Amino acid sequence: MSKFLDRSQQLIEGVRSSIAILLHHDAITGTNSNSAEGDYYRIINVATSDLNKLQWDLVEKLGRMQSGQVDVEKVKNRPTQID
Repeated sequence: MSKFLDRSQQLIEGVRSSIAILLHHDAITGTNSNSAEGDYYRIINVATSDLNKLQWDLVEKLGRMQSGQVDVEKVKNRPTQID
């Protein structure tokens, strides 16, 4: 579970960085170059793909918890670290 949480946190940090780039004034106003526009679309696609992957991973883990394949009490009592 720790590897999953570490990987999830890294993925979310990457998406946060992508959002920061997309909030740049050129991206919002459309005053960027054509090559930058292509980069913005690529960044959006990668971030969307990463979030979809995380979503499916979470759904899969929750399904395993509900089916009894994962000890829910052990997971509930585990200390979490949120930055």
